Amino acid sequence: MALNFKRATELLEYASDTGVLRWRVDRKNGNCVRKRAGDVAGFIRSNGYLYVGIDGKSYLAHRLAWMLTHGSMPGSQIDHKNGDRSDNRLDNLRLADGKQQNANQTVLRSDNSSGYRGVSYSKARNKWVSWIRMNGKNRYLGQYDSPESAYDAYRKAATDYFGEEYFADLQS
Repeated sequence: MALNFKRATELLEYASDTGVLRWRVDRKNGNCVRKRAGDVAGFIRSNGYLYVGIDGKSYLAHRLAWMLTHGSMPGSQIDHKNGDRSDNRLDNLRLADGKQQNANQTVLRSDNSSGYRGVSYSKARNKWVSWIRMNGKNRYLGQYDSPESAYDAYRKAATDYFGEEYFADLQS
C-alpha cells in the first residue's frame, strides 16, 4: 500500500525552512524504541539522497517534504535547485522534468581535466572539444584552442536547449 498524506502526517513533521523531517511518534523495533519522537528522521545513502523508512519501505525525503507541504506525492520529479541532494528546504525544491534535472547537474566527473562541464581535451586532435547530452544522446559542439572557448560553446548550447532559467544556477 502506498503512503498517503494522513499516514505521513501521523508519523512526520517537516520544517520547510530547514528541510528537516522529524518523527512525531516513537519508532519501535520489537520491544526496543529505535527512534524517539522529535528525533531527525532519515539516513543518507551513498547516492547523496536522504531516505526515510516508513512501514517497511524507503521514501526519498524530498518527496515526503513535498507531500507534507502540498498534500500529495508529486507526479513528476523534484529537483534540488542548488544541487545538494540532502538539502530539502522547501525553497530549494521544485517540480522538474528530466531535461530540467539534467540542466541542474552540478558535480563534474572525477576524470574531467578541463574544470568545465561538457569540455575535454582530445590528444588526437590536440584541441579542446565540447559535447552536450540532449535527449539521451551526446551532441558534438566542436573543437577549440582553449577550454574557455569550448565551455562558451557548451554554455550557449545548454542555454538554448535547457533555457536560461535552468542553466543560470550551473557552476561550470
